[in-house]
Amino acid sequence: MTPLSIGLGHILDVVTNVLGEFSSVQATTATVCPTITLLDDDGKPTGQTHQAEFPDHYTIAGILKCGAVVNIFFRVGYAPKPGRRPFLWEIDGDEGTIKLEGNGPMGAAISAYDPEIFLNGEKVEFEDGPSGVLYSVPAAWKAFADGKEGGYATIDDAVKNHKLLAAIEKSGESGAVVKL
Repeated sequence: MTPLSIGLGHILDVVTNVLGEFSSVQATTATVCPTITLLDDDGKPTGQTHQAEFPDHYTIAGILKCGAVVNIFFRVGYAPKPGRRPFLWEIDGDEGTIKLEGNGPMGAAISAYDPEIFLNGEKVEFEDGPSGVLYSVPAAWKAFADGKEGGYATIDDAVKNHKLLAAIEKSGESGAVVKL
């Protein structure tokens, strides 16, 4: 398991669910932090270090099957601090801009922590109610058990996502555009 297969994989699940599938990708990867300091259960450094085995920074440029262009920058290894946005997603189109910002402890885990949403610069407020992973996962299981379609990811979705992750990894290693 790597930052690509876990953190970025979950983000790509959401991106492709909302915007559609990629037709091509080109990725650049880097290991900015080659040494990792291990933390104890309280989040304090133990003094032990470990060599990084995977890139910790990814930039991905892609074209969706609908023709839209996507640019993604993903990084890991940064401590959450006030003023630092672990998650920012902007969708800009002819009708305006939708922006999602997340400051949760797992930043990019937008299915676990509800991001703030802005439409053309104005914050969108939602009624309080069940949300986040504690609601969405049981709701998806219930929809599946009831035979409803469309409210949850399928094996076909997982296969498409893993092909996308493999294309990103291949492009990151070669620098070439990979068609899907």
